[in-house]
Amino acid sequence: MQLPRYTDASGLYTAANSCTVETCPPAFYCPTGTLVSCPAGTSSTAEGLTQKSQCQLCPSGTHNPDPGRTSCLECQVGKYNHELGKSVCQNCPAGTYRNRSGGVNIADCNPEECLAGRFCPGDGKMTSCSKGTYNPQVHHLCCV
Repeated sequence: MQLPRYTDASGLYTAANSCTVETCPPAFYCPTGTLVSCPAGTSSTAEGLTQKSQCQLCPSGTHNPDPGRTSCLECQVGKYNHELGKSVCQNCPAGTYRNRSGGVNIADCNPEECLAGRFCPGDGKMTSCSKGTYNPQVHHLCCV
């Protein structure tokens, strides 16, 4: 997101309809003359950033779907992320599940967590078997 009317000094900006020069806020960087959001997949709590490269990449096990955030979000239950700077986490593969947030790699998706009586189709969810069907084992892709 780029907003108009900013000062010529890096790390500072002047908001539209204002004469006050201020330090660039957290989750933004302010190269000469602009106020720009840190991109998705990054975050920043620091003020006065002047370059996009100063926005911090989200670490493994986290993601940031939105530009201009001060923190990254943990990967949700049923998901993982092994790369830096991602805007989304990946679903655990079919037949596996992760019952805690913050999965760092595919090994965090465990077949034993895809419980009997349910199935794990690979969409990041563990789903109960429909009425009249069952799944007697762990690590299943469907109910019968």
